[in-house]
Amino acid sequence: TDFKRLFGEQCTLCGERLLTWLVAPSGEVYCRKHEGDPPCHGCGRLVGGKKGGVDLNDGRVSCPQCALSAVETLAEASEWYGKVRSFLTSRGVARLPEASEVHLQLCERSTLLSRNSMHLSHAHHAHKCPIGLTSAEELSTVQSGSARLLERRRVIGSVSLLKGLPSQLCAATIAHELGHVYMHLGGFDMSLPPALAEGVCELFAYLWLTAGSGKGGGGGG
Repeated sequence: TDFKRLFGEQCTLCGERLLTWLVAPSGEVYCRKHEGDPPCHGCGRLVGGKKGGVDLNDGRVSCPQCALSAVETLAEASEWYGKVRSFLTSRGVARLPEASEVHLQLCERSTLLSRNSMHLSHAHHAHKCPIGLTSAEELSTVQSGSARLLERRRVIGSVSLLKGLPSQLCAATIAHELGHVYMHLGGFDMSLPPALAEGVCELFAYLWLTAGSGKGGGGGG
């Protein structure tokens, strides 16, 4: 008992001294009794006990840290879009459209779930609810009275983000979705395997998280 009191690890949630414990990816320590507690939707920390989180009323829970920087308005999301776009442009990712040009939207979880059910990417279907979706299509103009193709152009219908994401997760999600925008408008093959397309877009998010967010791309979260 004395050894545990003096040298035992301390549970992040309830403060109890421990001889055996669980370690989260963030490095925080938890009692085993918290193993079934809900994780924060933003960072994965367990939420409960003295450090209870914020119920987002849509099946998600946010830890206090992520709740502080949650992006709740389209104006905030547009500001982050501008920061990420500027960073990627400075790194040579050319001709990325403005937020208004991609119809940036901040969506409730129910709306995003509905849009995901109609999404063509099996990579998105692997998740119960994605945190971002890009709607894109290729339009063809055919000469009246004949089958001759006059024009083919690619357009972005919308870029949708999940409301309530902590700011840096929101920004990384924007970087990911801008990867989809860049590939679509840049003429990439639309039949790319979904896992390959998603992997390329994750490189955009990785670039932001490792270079953009810490060097003038914006702080917080």
